[in-house]
Amino acid sequence: MAKRRGYTEEQKRLAVAAYVVHGTLTGASKQCGIPYQTIQRWKKDHPTWWEKISAEVWEEEGEKIRSKYGKIVDLGTDAQIDRIVNGDTRVNTKGELFKVPVSLRDLTIAVGTMQDKLNISQGKPTSISAVAGQSISEKLESLKQAALKQQDKLKSKAIESGNVVNLRG
Repeated sequence: MAKRRGYTEEQKRLAVAAYVVHGTLTGASKQCGIPYQTIQRWKKDHPTWWEKISAEVWEEEGEKIRSKYGKIVDLGTDAQIDRIVNGDTRVNTKGELFKVPVSLRDLTIAVGTMQDKLNISQGKPTSISAVAGQSISEKLESLKQAALKQQDKLKSKAIESGNVVNLRG
C-alpha cells in the first residue's frame, strides 16, 4: 500500500488560491500538482476552512485578479468596437480574408448585453418592471386594493355560509 502523502498548510493554501483564480478544481489540480480528488476532499470535508482561506486569498489577490479581469474587459471592448467599425472578418473560397458588416442581430445582442453589464456595475436595474404610466408604488397600491376586495368577497361568503372567521386579524 502506498504511503499517503502529507501536504503542508502552504501547499493547501496554494491549492485554494489556484481554485479561486481558475474557478475549477481541475485547474487548481493542474497548477499545484495535487490530485483533483485531494483538493475536492479538502473543499468538501472542511467547508469552513475552505471559505476562510478563499476569503483571505480574495482579499490578498483580489486587486490583482480584478485588474486582470479589467484588462480582459478592455481588450474585449476594443475588439467589439473594431468589429462594429470595421466589420467581421470572413474567408472566401479562395482563402482570402474580407470584411462584412456585423449583423444587426449580433450587434443588438452585444449592445444589450454590454448595457446590462454596465447597469449592473452601476447598481442600476437591467429591466423595467413598472407598467407604462404606473409607478411601482401605484402598482403596489392597486394590488393591495385588489387583495382587500378579494378578502371582502371571502368574508361575505363565510358570513353567508355561517362560517364566520376573522380574515383581517
